[in-house]
Parts: sequence; structure tokens; C-alpha cells
Amino acid sequence: PDLTAISGYVLEISKNNKRRRRLMIVQNIEIANVQEVKLRLGSLKSKAPTVMCRAVNDAVSKAFTETKRSIAHDYHITQKNVAPHIQKIKANKSSLKGAVSANGERISLYKFKFKDGNPISAAVLKENSPKQLNGDPKAFIAVMKNEHEGIFVRKGLYKKKRKKMEYGKKRKVNAHNEQIRQLFGPSVPQMMKNEEVMNHIRAKASETLQKRLEHHINYILQKG
Repeated sequence: PDLTAISGYVLEISKNNKRRRRLMIVQNIEIANVQEVKLRLGSLKSKAPTVMCRAVNDAVSKAFTETKRSIAHDYHITQKNVAPHIQKIKANKSSLKGAVSANGERISLYKFKFKDGNPISAAVLKENSPKQLNGDPKAFIAVMKNEHEGIFVRKGLYKKKRKKMEYGKKRKVNAHNEQIRQLFGPSVPQMMKNEEVMNHIRAKASETLQKRLEHHINYILQKG
């Protein structure tokens, strides 16, 4: 019988800056029927926590890998840029539940696919070709003083005159006292919440948990 239980939920985390929505998504991984595992182990039922803990953690590692892989498969973003936003929560003998969670704010559009030009073109989903960013004012690529690269648009003049600041590698001066706004794509939790991505993660985690549980039960029984 299938002894696995994979479930998930989404949280919205409030921040002081209400304009920047931050999500957290958690994918729980656990054994659905502990008594069945103990029954399978017979006289070695005291080893059940060890067996379940190992199987759950194997499934957590698989879910972590598949989350990165699945997001990178469907979106124009690398696994390297996805990984920092995903965490593994491992099971232990006192808590036989593991999880893979993702949290974070929206990711700079610069980290997705774009083509520099006039106008700039960009795409987030792999199924879409880059579309021109034809807004007014036009988008542009810039490197900030802290070496951060991004795609920006001008937002208008500051209400109060401020000191002219240098920006970019060439240390240009914002002579027009203009504000700029960076353009963003989705966050990792938003991408992970995608139905195709979520279904793939759940299927792989459940398959791995079932296989590894069988493996660890048989190992204990053979070892005695």
C-alpha cells in the first residue's frame, strides 16, 4: 500500500513595505501510516522511527532537487538563481515530518531571459518568446554603484531636490533628479505554486518516499 503523505500550503508574509508582497510555500513530506511500518518490521518495530526518518529525508532531498529542476524547466531562470530561495527541513526521530519550503520576494527581471535593444525584450515562461517592453517611459539596463544589474524604468522627478548621485560602472550622474524603478518577474514561491511544477514535485517526492521506505525496511529486516 501507498504509505506516503504529501501536502502543501501557502502563506503570505506581511512586510513593512506593503508594496512588496512576499510569499512562503511549504511542501510537507511524511509517512501516512506509522502502524503499518511497525507491523512490517515485526519484532524490530523499535527501529520504525529510524526507518521513517531516513526515508522522509531521502524524499526531502529529492523534492529539493526536483523543485529547482522543474522551475528551471518551465521558466527562463537557472537552478543557481532558484536554489538560494529553497530550504530543506529534515525529519528527525522525534519529528517524523520533513518539508521543502520556498520564500522570498519577486526576482529581478534581469535574471530571466531578455534581449538588450531598443526596446528591450523579456520573457519569464519558457513557452513564451521575449516580448518587447514598449512602455513609456522605456525600460533600460543599468549597473548600480553596488554592482547590482537590473532592468529599470524612469519613474519621474523626486519631490525634493537631492544631491546628484553617481551610478553605474561609468559613474554617470543622475542630472535630472529622476527616480528609477526596477522591473521584476515572479518570486520562487510563485513559480513553485504553478500547478505543473507542484504536481511534478509531489509525484517525485511520493515515488521516492515509497521506494526508500521499502528499501530501509528491507535493510533493517535483513540486518536483523
